Amino acid sequence: MVLRLLIARGIVETPGFAHFVAVMIIAQIVNETTQTVTQTGIGLGSAIAVVCSWQRNRSILWAILAGIFSWFYVIYFAATRRPEESK
Repeated sequence: MVLRLLIARGIVETPGFAHFVAVMIIAQIVNETTQTVTQTGIGLGSAIAVVCSWQRNRSILWAILAGIFSWFYVIYFAATRRPEESK
């Protein structure tokens, strides 16, 4: 669609250049999407903390709270682990 628009407006005359422009636009969109996903995703510490908290408490509220504390909760969990949790 972008390629047709560029050809219709006379900006692009050769298919080689049009293909290059289209590829560059798609690459930019993919790059921006990848950056957004990685910047808004949860971290490894949060994921581990949520799993540990759920395993111990079986509570969504505590799991969310543990996810907020991230690595601090993971260290706390490792320090206060019960014998039945260390299988």
